[in-house]
Order: sequence, then structure tokens, then C-alpha cells
Amino acid sequence: MKRINIFLFVLGISLFKALQVSANYKYVSVYTAGTLSSQINDYEKYEIDELTISGSINGTDFRFLREMAGRDRFGNVTNGKLKTLSLSNARIVSGGNYYLETGSLNFSVTENNTIPKYVFHDCILSTIYLPSNLTKIESEAFEKCKSLTYIDIPSGVTSIGEECFNGCTSLSNIDIPNSVISIGNNALSNTAWLDNKPSGQVVYAGKVAFCFKGGLGDVTSITFTSGTVGIADNAFENRVGLKSITFPSTIKHIGANAFAGCTSLSSITSNISSPFEIELNVFDSSTYNTANLFVPDGKASTYSRASGWSRFQNIVDNSNPIFTINIDEVDYELNRNTKYAKVKQIQAPNEDIVIPSSVSFNNYSYTVNAIGDYIFQDDTDNNLIKSVSFPSTISNVSDKAFWNFGALAIIWNSTSTYLPSNSFSSDYKNSNFLLYVKRSNLAPSGISNIIVNETAPEITLVDGSPFHCPQSFTANKISYSHNYSMTTGVGECAGWETIALPFTVQTIRHEYKGDLVTFSNYTFDPNSNYRPFWLYSLSRTGFKKATSIQANVPYLISMPNNSKYTDMYNLSGRITFSSTYVKVMATQDINLTQVSYSGGVFVPNYTLYSSSDAFALNVTNDFTTNGDSSKPGSVFINNYRTIYPFEARFDMNSNACRIDIVFDENEKTDIDDVLFSTNDGKEIKIISINGHIVKKVAQNDFENVWNTLPKGVYIVNGQKFIK
Repeated sequence: MKRINIFLFVLGISLFKALQVSANYKYVSVYTAGTLSSQINDYEKYEIDELTISGSINGTDFRFLREMAGRDRFGNVTNGKLKTLSLSNARIVSGGNYYLETGSLNFSVTENNTIPKYVFHDCILSTIYLPSNLTKIESEAFEKCKSLTYIDIPSGVTSIGEECFNGCTSLSNIDIPNSVISIGNNALSNTAWLDNKPSGQVVYAGKVAFCFKGGLGDVTSITFTSGTVGIADNAFENRVGLKSITFPSTIKHIGANAFAGCTSLSSITSNISSPFEIELNVFDSSTYNTANLFVPDGKASTYSRASGWSRFQNIVDNSNPIFTINIDEVDYELNRNTKYAKVKQIQAPNEDIVIPSSVSFNNYSYTVNAIGDYIFQDDTDNNLIKSVSFPSTISNVSDKAFWNFGALAIIWNSTSTYLPSNSFSSDYKNSNFLLYVKRSNLAPSGISNIIVNETAPEITLVDGSPFHCPQSFTANKISYSHNYSMTTGVGECAGWETIALPFTVQTIRHEYKGDLVTFSNYTFDPNSNYRPFWLYSLSRTGFKKATSIQANVPYLISMPNNSKYTDMYNLSGRITFSSTYVKVMATQDINLTQVSYSGGVFVPNYTLYSSSDAFALNVTNDFTTNGDSSKPGSVFINNYRTIYPFEARFDMNSNACRIDIVFDENEKTDIDDVLFSTNDGKEIKIISINGHIVKKVAQNDFENVWNTLPKGVYIVNGQKFIK
């Protein structure tokens, strides 16, 4: 008896559950759109979790369905439990009440056979079957439906709006029919479906290229698969590394901003025989001006008239054997028949460029064998290309190849092709341009700084002209000259300049007064032909006397020039710094000496340099005039002027406006300051620290007398000196 009772109890529970499931499912046939609520009572409204609808539905019905699926028309949470909704046999018609009211915006059904905007936004649906006659799903229709795991999209749908399924984190199963040609921005983002797709490749939603998942890595070219019918909105936006794309003939739609921000895109091959209208913002604005659009034979004029496509300035008919492409900021003219490439223009300021021996395009290799006219842009000195290395395959050079001064150095790797003399403009002859050749007879006449197999017979550096050394070499002779004219200070800081050279200096010579030597190396000798000058390098405690000018080290320098000095020691004029058989290191290989001081660094400079963080010395010379109230050559001023080649600068990210010249506290006034003339030009008085006259000497005998005095502190013409 007990067993029978247990059996009956279990059977009762099962029947109760079956009845309960049955009660939570309902089929409704709506004969008149807007009457769904009349067929579902208030109790059922919040208990049904599975609903099948046939007939016509409109905005009023969607308002009711939203309430069943967890949200009312204001976006508030309801007690609805609807999880599964089948609309396969339903038909959406325009009209009815608002189904969503946000205050500023109200939404209703405005189109037949269309899932409207936001209709199930943030609802609890998990499975939905859409009407079989549906043609369009509008934006955000199912956005943030976090429980949605499956949706059935019928084959008649052609477009899916932006953000449509964005945030449907559980949506792993979605079948996009081949009829879809248009997908909006982020329509499938933040879904399990997208998360499960592999990275490093194009993700297709049906026949539409939705995006490139992950970083491009080494991918620079994309060929869309045959049968692709569309490119989603913003699909490849800001993929800067993308350089070329190829569209198959099956493409019917390209979404807005699909390639916006792809600033490196230089080649677009379209196999579309009848170009359809595209929006004006499909590609980056720069792409329309610089990229080549390759089109089918005889279709160039068709594309030039097609809306959107007509923005391209370079439409190339595939039947034309000669066309131009851009690879790594270099324009090449390719010849399909000969498979040769000509360098047309290089647009890479402040870079070292290596021209390859061949370039590839559309699976063909083109040998780089020629250089065209005016390959450099006529640019300012601070936007010059650092260097260009040409391959040995070059056999033809235009007579006007280098007429625009655009590079600081050229590396010529050919062993047989001559550089025509008239291929270089005069600008190259009045600069620090370096030409590297394999044989001296390959270089044109008129170019001075020539390096032959890592050896330069003579290098003359021009003051104020940018300098860049792409490859190290030995200079049999090298020199740099600068005109010094500022008045040096007596009892005050003035007359200082900076200097930094790419070679270690062996000889320093004044144009009229012979050889010079730093005060650190100078000893008084009435028979000496050397004249002293000041040279200081920076330490962490201030400027200290230096003995010589080393390669790539910044210095303070001053040539004595004051009416109070004996004229023979005044060094106003042109000074030449030179060396023989010295190594010049490649700029990218050298370790520029940057000395830290007071929160900044003292840096050698070989370019025309301007920066808000750069401090320049307030000098007056051949290139600039002091416009500050301070004495010329006395203070470093922030963002003050262009810093010229072979000067040094302070770099400091600071609110400071000025950096004073500070000498190390151990540096004392030295015998270097004793080279004064007398007030009357005849006699010098040497006075002890106690005020007694030690000596009265003739000006021309001062050095001999000074050397005989015992060590101590003396006053000479009102100035204190230590011996």
C-alpha cells in the first residue's frame, strides 16, 4: 500500500510540472495589428516564458512584448519572464503606439518587415525566431540582451544596423544569411560569437567582411575572398599598417568609414565591373589624393563618374601598362610589360631610406632600375630626408634626378652606373651633403664630400648646414669653420657660444693669427705663436675647463674679443677646426654625450632644431641675433630660437624660462684673464692684495715679469688674479 502511495505522489508531481510547462507556453494569432494584449491576460503576461505569434504586429504589440521580456516602454525593469519568442509566421507592419519612450526620443514602427531600433534593448530574451519575410534589422535592436544565445535570421534580410547585437555576451550561435550585404558598426561586437573567432585574420559574418580581429602584425595587404558581398561599416578603421586591398567582383556594398584612418593605404584594386555608389567617407581623406585605384580594363571613366569613387585622383585602368604605387613612402612607376620599376618620388623626412632592388605588386616582382626627375620634394632644411641608399640594380639616372635638395646623404651601391654631373643642383655643393660611392669616377663633378669605400679624401663641413652620417668612414682630412664676433665679458658673463663636432679636433687655427690652444693647455711664452681661447665642458656641478674638442661632445667656447685685451690676443674672425686621418662615426651609432645638469641635459646638435623643451644660448653670429636684454652669449633661453647644426642645446621639460651659465665652484679666475691692455696703452700696474704697487711694467714685457712673481693674489688694472 505504501509503495502505491509513493507512486501516486511522484506521478502527481510529474503531471503538475507538465501542466506548468504547458501553462508557460502560448500560441497567439493576431488578426489585427495592435491587439496582442487582448489575447494574453494579466496573469499570463508575466508568467509566459515561451511565445509563438502569427499574424500582423506593430508598435503597440512590441510595447507589450517588451513588458513580457523584462522592460517597459520607459526602459524600466518588469516581472516579465519571456525567454523564447517565435515570430516566424508573424508580419511586422508600421504604425501603432510608441514601444520606447526615452523623454527626448520616442520610437515607433515606421517600416514594414523591419525589426525597429532598440525594440528589445536590454531584454531577457534567450532565443528568437524572426519573421520569414523580414528584410532589415535596425540599429541597437537587441543590444545588451545578455541572455540571448540564439537568433534565427531569415534569408530575406539584407542589412543589420549598428550596435544591433553589441553586448549580447552569451550570443554564440548566429547564422548570417548570404542575403545580408550591409552590417553596421559594432553590430556583432562584444559577443561570444566574435570572441570565438581566431585572431590575426578577417572575420566574415555571412558573406560580409565584418572586421580584422586583433592587431595587423605583419599583415599589410588584404585580398577579400571571392564571393564577399559587403564590407561592414568601420570594419578596418584606423588600421594604419594596411597598405593595399583587393575587392572581388562580387562586392555590392562598402560601409561608411570602412577604411577611414588607413593612412598608409596606397593601392586599391577593384574587380567590380559596375561600380555602385559609396559614401564619401569610406576611405581616409588622404587616400583619395595619394592612393592608386586599379580598376578593370576600360572602366577608368566609369569609376571617375561613379559617386564616391570619383573622389580618387589616381584611377588606373588595368589595361595601362604603366602605373604608380607607393611603398614605404616611396613612389615607384611600374611597367607591367618590362617588369621594371622607376623611383619617382621619396616622401620620408627625417628618415634613413633604403631603396630595395625589387618591389612586389599583385604577386609580380619589378626590378628597380631607374631614377626619375625631381625625386625629392623641395623641402625646408629641417624636413630633409636623412639618407637614401640606392641598390646596385640602378642603371638609368635622370638628368634632373636630384635637382631638389632633399637628402643629407646618398649611398650609391652601383659599381658601374655613373651619376650624371647635371643630376645634382647647386644646393648640394653648398651644404654638408655626403655621397658614398664604390669608385671615385662614379661620382659627379662639383660634389665635394665624397666617401669612396669608407674613406673620404677631404670633408669640408659648412657652418649652419644640417649634417647626417649614415655610414662610418675615415676622413683623410676634415674641417669646420665658424666666424666668432661677439664681445667677451670682462668681470661679467658674455661672449659665449656652444660647439659640438662629429670628429675629434686636432688643429684650431685663426684666419690671420695662427694656431690656437685652450687656456688649459696654454703657458706663457714670448716666443710662442699660439693664442689661447676658452673651452668648457659641462659636469654635474657646472662648467669646467676642457683641454680639447672630442667628437660628439657639447662645449661652451669663447674667443677673446674685448678692447681691454691686448690686440694680439683678440681672436675675432674666422676659426677653422680640423683633423687628419680621423674616424667619423655613423650618426645612428654614436653615443652623443648628454650631460645632466639641474634637471636638464646638454646635448650636441647637428640639425636645425626647435622645441618647446629646448634652451638655446642667446648668441649673435652669422645666423642669429640676440634679441634678449641680457648680454649676448650669457644665458640659455627656453624656446628662444632655432638651434643650428654644430651648436649644443639644453633639453629640459620644465617651467623654467632661462638657464644661467654656472661654472664649477673650483674653477677660479686664471692667468687667461691677464691679457689686458693698459688704459693708456703704455703701462700695466701690478698691485699686491694689500694695495702696494709690486711692479710697473711695459705692456710688451708683462708676460716676462708676471712669470717671475711669487704665487699669490694680485690686482692688475683693477682686476683680481690668482697666480
